[in-house]
Amino acid sequence: MYNSNYIYNSYVRSKKIISLKTHLFIIKKIKNIVFDHEKTTYYSEDEFTKITIFLNQNKDTPFLAPYSNFFMALCLLRHEKYEDAYQHIQKISLNTLPLGYLTSAISIINLSLAIQLKKKSIKNGTFIPLINPILSSQGVFTEHLPAPVEPFNYSILKDANNITIMRSIKLYNTMISKINHLVTKNNDVYPKAIIGLLDEIETALGKIRIAIDKTNTLPTENDFANIIINDKILTEREISQNLIGILSNCTLSNCINCLSAIFHYLRCFGEEPKLKNIRYYVDTSNKRNQEKKLIMDSLFIANEILCLNS
Repeated sequence: MYNSNYIYNSYVRSKKIISLKTHLFIIKKIKNIVFDHEKTTYYSEDEFTKITIFLNQNKDTPFLAPYSNFFMALCLLRHEKYEDAYQHIQKISLNTLPLGYLTSAISIINLSLAIQLKKKSIKNGTFIPLINPILSSQGVFTEHLPAPVEPFNYSILKDANNITIMRSIKLYNTMISKINHLVTKNNDVYPKAIIGLLDEIETALGKIRIAIDKTNTLPTENDFANIIINDKILTEREISQNLIGILSNCTLSNCINCLSAIFHYLRCFGEEPKLKNIRYYVDTSNKRNQEKKLIMDSLFIANEILCLNS
């Protein structure tokens, strides 16, 4: 027969196992709020309340403390207190965090809030201190995207910083759409997401489409380059300069080359209707790829003409 001490110890062990499983379940649930970018369900106020109550009831459990602190930032974001969330994130020391997803999650939100709140004052290279913790702490991830039009000339996607920024924005926008208490299941753009990053690309492609439609047959790259310059189809900025300020090497030509990727990462849910020209060129049919190659080659020639004339 089992003695009373054995029965008691077994009971205590089983209680500890159940408690640990509950703790791990909450930790994983908080992780999914940030990283489950395929999830389409919304996190209700009731779900947030349940997590908050659990964390408060277990506030004396040391290993839950950093998750509780991080969850406070998610609660602030849920109620549109973005400045407060940004300030809260700033106070969290990455060096004190446990192994796991917290360093990456906090760094992704920190980077995204910096873009959202300080977009107008951002300069190239500003994000490097924010990107490094993400690169050093993120797990392995695989995403399948259409190949560039010119596989050996895809400088946007070869830049690890660009990929990190774009992926962070996609995760952040998806998270915001899942947690905000005002979001509904319609096709409206949520105004508190990071939006408008593709506007200059959309405008330039719209002007190019009109110019191509006016030609009876698809022109040569030299002819179309002259049309772009002589008819002032595009501005000098649109021909040769960076059109996505938070990224590097985002000339119009480079963006066209990997348009599917930047559309995948940088569009916000609900933005699709206003990005009709980008959606037109995201098509990877042979006809559309020929048209994109013509545009890219013409932009290269047009840029050379501008350099010679300057």
